[in-house]
Amino acid sequence: MSLTPIKDHNGKIIKLLGISKDISALKKTEVDLKERIKELNALYGLSEIVERKGITLDELYQEATNILPSSWQYPEITCCRITINNKEFITENYTCSNWKQTSDILVNGIVAGNIEVIYLEDKPFLNQERMVLDVFAQRLGHIIERMEMDKNKLKEANLKLQELVMYDALTGAINRKPFVDILGQNILRAKREQSMLAVFYIDIDNFKRINDKFGHNIGDKVLQIATSKIRLCLRESDLIGRLGGDEFGICLNNIKSKKNVAVIAKKINHVFNDKIQVYSQSLELTLSIGITLFPEDGDDAEELLKYSDMAMYEIKRTKKNSFRFFK
Repeated sequence: MSLTPIKDHNGKIIKLLGISKDISALKKTEVDLKERIKELNALYGLSEIVERKGITLDELYQEATNILPSSWQYPEITCCRITINNKEFITENYTCSNWKQTSDILVNGIVAGNIEVIYLEDKPFLNQERMVLDVFAQRLGHIIERMEMDKNKLKEANLKLQELVMYDALTGAINRKPFVDILGQNILRAKREQSMLAVFYIDIDNFKRINDKFGHNIGDKVLQIATSKIRLCLRESDLIGRLGGDEFGICLNNIKSKKNVAVIAKKINHVFNDKIQVYSQSLELTLSIGITLFPEDGDDAEELLKYSDMAMYEIKRTKKNSFRFFK
């Protein structure tokens, strides 16, 4: 309040005029501004955390709990807890209390968890602090959505990369390296179970001539058809891989006898008796097959492949369109 003296015609003060000013609106604006600054500081701190490379969701939740107390009017008696995905993240001074504010964390429109801001003493919460908490929870939910989306994209990219490494893009057969790795694992299992397995090394007869005469489009289609026909002769437990060019490998697991292996080899040769139709071309396709057995011919994946390759070239050199055991 300000006072202004009122004088008579002789200059004598006869009364005082008081003028008062309502500053409640000004104080409210000042409080709102302070709370707005706290909100911005909390969100800025959250953004700084997210900008760190490689930060995990668990690290984000823990650091988010540490940011919030400083945005409340009594930070020295404020603690925080985030509960999400059946996990709990708390400040060091966390203690259960009835003096608290809570806000749900929504992820893709679904409640995934909640945030609690707690006073360790009976102190009043400001309405503006409720707004800070709700905005913070909303922002945290959006960040979680983005991080999970990025995580899923990375997972999908890794799966695609693994598929490219694992499988031949043209035929869908397993590539050479994973084929050898899986063959090695199958050999170890056969050792434990004292069972027998067979390894086929298959080459398409005269494939180079077909490829040179009709072009790569026809050649690629021949490889796809050959893979499909070979698969028809195998069990689900058997393994087929493309070893390179027109060469394929097969691992037959849990074989009962050498006679059973010969039956499967004959079956593979037999499915190629009839000509295959590739676009407008009718082609005669035959296979040469070399065969090794575990444990008779060796107990190492590369060794068994090497010997079956040798057997394949021997049958290719002498008659083609047939199979031959290494021994």
